[in-house]
Amino acid sequence: MALILIPVVLLTIFSAFLFIWNGLIVWRRESHSLGNLLTLVIGILLIMMPVLFNLLNHYLPNNKIVTFIENVSYSCQNYLVFWVLAFLASYFLTKIVKPKYNKEYAIVLGSGLINGDTVSPLLGSRILVAAKFKAKQLAKSKKKMILIMSGGQGSDEKLPESVAMKAYAIKNGVPEYDILVDDQSKNTYQNMLFSKQVIIDNGLDLQKGIFTTNDGRLQESSEHHMLLKDFSW
Repeated sequence: MALILIPVVLLTIFSAFLFIWNGLIVWRRESHSLGNLLTLVIGILLIMMPVLFNLLNHYLPNNKIVTFIENVSYSCQNYLVFWVLAFLASYFLTKIVKPKYNKEYAIVLGSGLINGDTVSPLLGSRILVAAKFKAKQLAKSKKKMILIMSGGQGSDEKLPESVAMKAYAIKNGVPEYDILVDDQSKNTYQNMLFSKQVIIDNGLDLQKGIFTTNDGRLQESSEHHMLLKDFSW
């Protein structure tokens, strides 16, 4: 039993640390919204949950409601820990497997703008990594690549995210004619849906693309191909 329990406890603590660390980074680099507090709150709850339920079980022993809430809470905890493991596996795979320099496009997914009109450092890092890969590919294989900025305008934003992202990329040396925008998407589903339309409308090969992820990594889009193919209008 201990052989199972100890790794689970250690992994839970590690997951809590990752959530708190991510939450602090997002809070420091992004807008101070309730949504950006989510991972920080999850991390704190993962640490506090065992303490809370020990107290409840001490003062309310054999209480069915407490037991039910505890079981649901630990099921959610295990689900979160599973996704932490999936994220870590994906992270290390993308570090080992490097994208080939034969891409036709890179999709940069938007995120909230600071003060409604300014690209955040986190979003800026995605754009810069895509721009650097574009330049490196051109130098190595002489193959040009298009950057697709994907992000619409939120209710608290003064302009679409993709428009601000395009301006940021141009300011950092990307030619305007090498940038396409999807300025309609409001969520990840729509990022894929409308980016696919942009890709098709411009005669690009769906199979030859990459995505930029939250920590500035480039990711082969093979795992997204089925998503892009399945989206219809």
